[in-house]
Amino acid sequence: MYELSRIRLHSIGPAGARYADTVLDLRGVGAPVPEPAPVQADFFEGDPVGPPRRPAPAGVIFLENGGGKSVLLKLIFSVMLPGHRNTLGGASSGVLRKFLLADDCGHVALEWQHTVTGETVVVGKVSEWRGRQVSSDPRRFAEAWYSFRPGPGLSLDSLPVSER
Repeated sequence: MYELSRIRLHSIGPAGARYADTVLDLRGVGAPVPEPAPVQADFFEGDPVGPPRRPAPAGVIFLENGGGKSVLLKLIFSVMLPGHRNTLGGASSGVLRKFLLADDCGHVALEWQHTVTGETVVVGKVSEWRGRQVSSDPRRFAEAWYSFRPGPGLSLDSLPVSER
């Protein structure tokens, strides 16, 4: 089983609750991964030494009303349940189209850690407007999903996101 360990949001969200480039880190505070845990690769050099720890078993996000709590959940569920309309206010593409400006290339990436091995996998979604113009035509809204296992050349931190 995998547990959510980090969330990266880049250039996405409505005007009042926008995520420029944000990483929510839930790692390293849960119980240790059971032995024998594999040794993490060198790209984790800055992390604590020893067996990896599981992500936080629970957390609380404190934000004022309109701060983006519901937006965060919509974005997470848009990756986990693509196209589903029955999630928190309807996380369908129709709702998510309002979260991108014309020049945005929005990313929502979720890093998951295996509860037994400590290995990680990243799944994500990238969205943008074709032609860099906001439109009421849903065909002009492009979305693609991706997944990878982090390695020395690519991780959640080094994810190649588009810059203006």
